[in-house]
Amino acid sequence: MNLKPQINIYFLISFLGLSLFLIAGCGYSFYAGVVGLQAIAIKNLENKTYEHGLETLVAEAIRDEFIFDGSLKVVKEREADLGLSGSVIEYILEPLTYDEDDKAEGYRLKIRAKLTLKNLSKDETVWKDKIIEGDARYLLSGSLAGTESGARDEALKDLAKEILRQIIDTW
Repeated sequence: MNLKPQINIYFLISFLGLSLFLIAGCGYSFYAGVVGLQAIAIKNLENKTYEHGLETLVAEAIRDEFIFDGSLKVVKEREADLGLSGSVIEYILEPLTYDEDDKAEGYRLKIRAKLTLKNLSKDETVWKDKIIEGDARYLLSGSLAGTESGARDEALKDLAKEILRQIIDTW
């Protein structure tokens, strides 16, 4: 009995199934290309908080997230299909827990931005003044102790990921 033809058929079916699975997994970059959107311009943001330089940190975090993701290329406005603009509107540091002496043991840091997304190729506003938030938590002591600056970095990354997600999910 010759098993070679059967083995080749099983191999071919498995190969095709795996290929279809891998192609289906390439959602974001494939999807963005399908609708013809290839590039985004991220304008300098306005800072409406008392945190000096926060607008620069937020814009850098957004750019870094898009570059890392690769679904849309970050370019200058004249080369872009999409334009993102807006302002950083809140930097909130709130206590999470207290000890028996009423001293804070941990904090939650929120960074909120109010953003507008425009489809520059169609000269249309996709969404306007959308509030998007990133947050992080940290404790002041213990094995999970952190700092406000560490939490700020995490909140910036969380905000940037949420902005990317909402832009990609729009299409």
